[in-house]
Amino acid sequence: MSILRYGAALMIGALTLTSAMTAAATEVEDLQGRWRGRICTAEGIPTKTNLSIDKYGCYVLFQTDLNGAAQATGTVGIEGSKVTFFDNKKVPYMVLQLSDDGRLVQDVRGKIPKNCCYLNKR
Repeated sequence: MSILRYGAALMIGALTLTSAMTAAATEVEDLQGRWRGRICTAEGIPTKTNLSIDKYGCYVLFQTDLNGAAQATGTVGIEGSKVTFFDNKKVPYMVLQLSDDGRLVQDVRGKIPKNCCYLNKR
């Protein structure tokens, strides 16, 4: 009997782990694709931004402002509606929120500026 209970516990644990892993993959898949809009730089300047996220949670971010173009790459971490972009050294690079209307929104110093700081999926 104890062997059967142990086996059942292992199966339940495996199913729980598998469904947790599937849920995380589904969230990344929801973000997968190309995004376009305006995101503020570290200096707070709104810039034209293109973002590409693949099915593995890797991203490429292009920003263009008066100083030219900048590119960042790394991985995406998801916690609820909060999307954290990590650079190649696993250091947080930027944090956006997935809004109810499907946009990725940037919170700049506790507020969202008008006409700025969101990306729409293309």
